[in-house]
Amino acid sequence: MAALLLAGCSGPGKRLLSDDALVRSAALESAAASAPKDKVRIVARLRKALAGKDPRRRAYAVTALEDIGAEAVRAAPELMAALGDGDPFISAAAERALVKLKGTAPALAGALLSTDPVLKLKAPEILAAQGEAGVLALAANFERGSRELALESCLALGRLGPAAEKGVPALARAASSTDPAVKAAALGALSNIGRPAGLWLAAALKSASPRSRAGAAALLAAMPSPPAETLEPLASALEDPDGAVRENAGTALAAFTPELMNNLPSNLLPVLSKAAAAGSKESGPTLLALVRTGRAEGKWLAAALRSPEPRTREAAGLALLLMFPPPQEAAEPLLETLKDADLKVRRSAAAALGNYAVASPATLPAGTVAALLAATSDADPETRNLAVFPLGRLAPADRSALDAVIQTLASADPEVRVSAAAALTAAGKKAAAAETALWKVFRSRDCRQKTAAAKALAAVKPELRRLPAVARALKTICPALKTAPPAPSALPGLAPKKKKKPAVKIPPRSAP
Repeated sequence: MAALLLAGCSGPGKRLLSDDALVRSAALESAAASAPKDKVRIVARLRKALAGKDPRRRAYAVTALEDIGAEAVRAAPELMAALGDGDPFISAAAERALVKLKGTAPALAGALLSTDPVLKLKAPEILAAQGEAGVLALAANFERGSRELALESCLALGRLGPAAEKGVPALARAASSTDPAVKAAALGALSNIGRPAGLWLAAALKSASPRSRAGAAALLAAMPSPPAETLEPLASALEDPDGAVRENAGTALAAFTPELMNNLPSNLLPVLSKAAAAGSKESGPTLLALVRTGRAEGKWLAAALRSPEPRTREAAGLALLLMFPPPQEAAEPLLETLKDADLKVRRSAAAALGNYAVASPATLPAGTVAALLAATSDADPETRNLAVFPLGRLAPADRSALDAVIQTLASADPEVRVSAAAALTAAGKKAAAAETALWKVFRSRDCRQKTAAAKALAAVKPELRRLPAVARALKTICPALKTAPPAPSALPGLAPKKKKKPAVKIPPRSAP
């Protein structure tokens, strides 16, 4: 009691640093009830003590700052520095104080770039614990003009998930940045926020402002996985008067999984079908989205394959690649696109024909084998290679397809020869007629061709496995394929012949 009476003669700031716990408790109660001006003076004394060297006074100061009230926000620099204090009691109290003091959020948000490793680690955690105040402070970082601060803020907001709802508008603006890193980080954060971001973007798609609709559609088109909440608004946006909005809406819809597309209401299917058949820029991706609904019609795909827009024709081919089984109505126009002027269209056609050969070979029209064989000589290497697979799948039941695969073993393209050998391996004993041609490929000095031919020989005629040369080739592991152009093939009759240089005759030395 005497200590309390003596302490009453001193100011509350000094009493808050007393070694007597009862004195400190009474002083804190008094300080908390003080006028704002008095609190400012008290906080100034506590700040000085917290920055000092006396560990006891630092502990008393940080405890007082934790409970004195909002004026303690002035001590934000000292409290942030105390997060790295060697005394765990002081560092923990400093963290609790910062969580309570919402006004410290701007300082903590700026500390994301701190060189103090403890502060850099703790700042996002404290901002998260501050709730809305922390989120708004992180969102305000995008207005500070610092690229690095923007990147760190994206990461911090993304970690908060749905709790970062108030940061969505700022992230949406950042996602339109011309800086690729900031754009990617903002898009990632929006994806992590999930439903709140989806609802905000869905509302923007329905806005009366053309600029808002265009911005939301462009942002969603850039997201690897658009939020599910935007599915229906995106489908409706396919009827937007702005062509850019329609195109971006189609691109975004193509990124949805089949599971989500299955949930699309039936009343929006005609909108997708109309956009898919329009032959415009949004038709291609919209066509893929339509296929993912599981309710695409063959007639739409057949029409899309004859669209004047190359990307629509390409998308139709890719759509048919995804369907199992693919529709009969699209088989004939698909075969026609194997001769398309656009190489991407030819590639998608060759890949989709592989799906037909696997899932519904009976629907392929007459002339399929001849068209595929011609495609193995296409100017595009990828198209050549893709055309071999459907021939191989047809070969066991179709002698003309088998003859075509055997013919491709003599292709000038080593990749085509490897693919042909692989196709014959899958055909097994039914491809016995290919043995002679396979032996020619087997004599190649190229490891991949030799091993592919060995596997095919062992498949079409299993007893050949016992031959030492074939057995060795079957055990061979070829080095990884280099990106440099392959060396000229060593296949007899295909490799360019080297001209022999005439021997230079050296005259005999004359005797000295």
